[in-house]
Amino acid sequence: CSGSVNLDDFEEVWQYGCNELKDDIWEQDGVAPQCGVKISNFAPLKAGRIYIPIGEEKGFVTSHTIVNYGWIFNKIIDGKIGFVKKRN
Repeated sequence: CSGSVNLDDFEEVWQYGCNELKDDIWEQDGVAPQCGVKISNFAPLKAGRIYIPIGEEKGFVTSHTIVNYGWIFNKIIDGKIGFVKKRN
């Protein structure tokens, strides 16, 4: 819950993880607990926060494990297929 990101340094900035306000405690990330990134009103189209979707693996360690994040490329969320653009 500290620090900041200069959005001008990136094309897009997305925070992925559990929802500390809605997910049950046993589904939350215990390795790196979530704290919402502060997004200013002037940059909502290039930055935001995406929660682990229903049906995906969650848990104390599971929510932090990169192997469980394949959904960020291909799961339809908010009408979009994924949020991360694949690199070459």
